[in-house]
Amino acid sequence: MKKKSLILFLMIVLSLLLVDRMVYALLHSMEQKVYTGQSVGKANLFNKVKDSVDLMILGSSRAARHVDPELFPVPGFNMGMDGTHLGYATALMAVLDKEGQTILVHIDHHEVFDDQYDAEDMLALLNEATDDSKMEKVINKYFPEEIILSKVSKSYVYNGKVLGMLKNYLGSTGAPRISNGFDPLEPSAGQRKTFQDILNKEGRYQELKMPRPLKVNTFFESLVEIAQKSAQNKRSEIIFFTSPSLNKVDDSTRARTANFFSAKGIRYIDDLDFFNDFDIDHWKDRSHMSKYGAELYSKNLSTQLFLD
Repeated sequence: MKKKSLILFLMIVLSLLLVDRMVYALLHSMEQKVYTGQSVGKANLFNKVKDSVDLMILGSSRAARHVDPELFPVPGFNMGMDGTHLGYATALMAVLDKEGQTILVHIDHHEVFDDQYDAEDMLALLNEATDDSKMEKVINKYFPEEIILSKVSKSYVYNGKVLGMLKNYLGSTGAPRISNGFDPLEPSAGQRKTFQDILNKEGRYQELKMPRPLKVNTFFESLVEIAQKSAQNKRSEIIFFTSPSLNKVDDSTRARTANFFSAKGIRYIDDLDFFNDFDIDHWKDRSHMSKYGAELYSKNLSTQLFLD
């Protein structure tokens, strides 16, 4: 009886593994045809163009919405992604093969000292890591259990991505439309008025409360060092930057951030106060510029990078 139970158990396990591999093969085939949306599409565009551009922009939505590669004198791609931070950017940097690139990585001051940050955002690239050992190595350093799980259950890497991927797969119209990744915000007149009403009620600027004493997050520092090494290995230049925002931090936090990067020999550009005068037309909300504001900022950033 025990022998029969063991055989039955093994058959069930083998069946589940077989189904898992079949599901993974189907999803992986779909993924390779998707070039729109943030679930897998933008990462596929990144893989398609990453080694043909001289400028790569990485970071959160504040990178995606604020830097237009079209306004730079070299070909570039904006791989900014909503809801991501340095972990995601560092994992992407691991697969850049072209030498001599300029790599712009967006950070906000509070991210440097956020004691809750654990680099979990890089797990959004778990499906990409199955195809690239260099990215897998970075993720494995922080989340070895996730890598093990992804090898046991291969379809696990698409957890949380299936619906978005399926939607964009069904909406695909053949050959991918290659864009530069810039995703600007164009507020309507109504949205602009609503935002102005909020500012009138709450004040134009808000200061973020920083933990005291200021202490650099160990995950953040570790990721900076990995990103710096990745750039050095390809003779590329990595530059961290903070784009304009109506959310402010105190001067000591800004100084500590600048000193952190300086001590590591990394260039850092703090453009938090880029706009000297407030103009509602420059903004979508407190932390995101409008397309108009982003274009003004991109032109200035281009000058800082390539004409200084």
